[in-house]
Amino acid sequence: MKHFLRVIAILCLGGSSAYSQKATVAVYLDKPQWVVSKYLTGSHFVYAYEADWIYDDGQVIDWMKRAKVGVIRYPGGTVTENWHWDDLNGYAFEYHVKELTGELGSADTWSPKYRPLPKRDPKEFMDVDEYMSICKRVGADAMLGVNIHSGNTYRSVDDSKIEAQRLAEYCKGKGYDVKFFYIGNEGYTNGFHGQKYATAIDEYALILKKVFPHAQIIADWKYGPREKKRFEHSMELIRMSKSLDIMEYHEKWGVDWGLKSGQTRDEWLAQKPFLYNGQFSEFYERFDKNNQKLGRDVKHAHNEWGLGGMKESKNEYDFTLLTADFFIEIFRHPTYMAACWNLNMGPKPTRVFLTDNGRVKLMPPALVYEMVATAMGSHQIPIESLGNSAVYGFATKDEETQWTQIYLINKSELPAEVTVNPKGRHLAIETIQRLVAPGKVTEEKFASFPATITLQPMSFSRIVGKASDVGMKPKGDEELAPARGK
Repeated sequence: MKHFLRVIAILCLGGSSAYSQKATVAVYLDKPQWVVSKYLTGSHFVYAYEADWIYDDGQVIDWMKRAKVGVIRYPGGTVTENWHWDDLNGYAFEYHVKELTGELGSADTWSPKYRPLPKRDPKEFMDVDEYMSICKRVGADAMLGVNIHSGNTYRSVDDSKIEAQRLAEYCKGKGYDVKFFYIGNEGYTNGFHGQKYATAIDEYALILKKVFPHAQIIADWKYGPREKKRFEHSMELIRMSKSLDIMEYHEKWGVDWGLKSGQTRDEWLAQKPFLYNGQFSEFYERFDKNNQKLGRDVKHAHNEWGLGGMKESKNEYDFTLLTADFFIEIFRHPTYMAACWNLNMGPKPTRVFLTDNGRVKLMPPALVYEMVATAMGSHQIPIESLGNSAVYGFATKDEETQWTQIYLINKSELPAEVTVNPKGRHLAIETIQRLVAPGKVTEEKFASFPATITLQPMSFSRIVGKASDVGMKPKGDEELAPARGK
């Protein structure tokens, strides 16, 4: 309410103060860059939290199709350190054990501290077959985690390797195609760092690729904290491991264990242009230079990106716009893969859907995924926003059809007047799709090129048009102008 009153007070001043500073967005239509990966709206399943009923009515599956979810990470993050795929007990972590039984205990059946736990109904969690079935329904590629922690800690490394081999052979025997394997999860917290982790990556890759020769091997690390030189360690891993295909980073806005991302709403709003004050650009540049130096082609991924809390705000829409802000970082850089953390875990305002009282409710962040999904498969094109630091984003163009999409955030509590300035070619703007508070998508069609476009306060917009050599207005395209959300 206080933010609404602040906007009203400013508007009542009248005149030019009714709008934030004007912006001009230059769109370089004649400078196509990389093709935007089809894996940028990926997600997670944390196996012990994925009850059958969540997916039975098809609502989540239908959303994943609309969001073009291309890859799903399973069995999750930390749970990878203690799950045993063919001996599932349905408990994810120690605190999950306490949550379900009232007593703290180990979730790892290989641990000497493990005690028999109350048997959970298999309908309350997701096994490998159920996971693969959902991947097929969605049209997503499989990304399976390999437990390298339990054998190293409780039994023997060979035990873990045999378990990984059984997993791969089981999937092959069932006719499942596994495109990606990730080796452990945040191993630096469990003694897997430096050469030890690099050796593990190569040894497990040898086992897995005997079964799936074309599978890509993933390691995971972090950008920060800077003082711990996490990113530098990841560059060393690329040098030491010969089997590594993808390096994924785990960074979440609003937590204190990664990069300094901010904790409050005001700190978030002050980060403009670009979330994290644009720090991701530095890491992408250094990543590419490291690849060039080593003669490698390791891909850059964000397979545990997400949102922590935001002090002073529990407004669902703030987290919706923060989701859009993070997607801008993922899409404006040459990211190969991204999987959000998480669909139905973490602070409620950050989730894609809620599962309260046996019902599934899609949350406003789900709309952001649908909006950005249509950018995948097109070429990234440069844009430059001038005059208003609260207005920024990314753009893509389909080189075959010339359909162009410009995604802009207005991270201000005032509306912004934006002039789109196409470079190199004409651009006939046809529609603008707006995501506004409290979580609603509206769409406006244009009969002619607008002189200016008004971006609503605290909004995320998708401007759709067609590039050409002449300034003629093209016919519509159903794929680029979805009806949902009107």
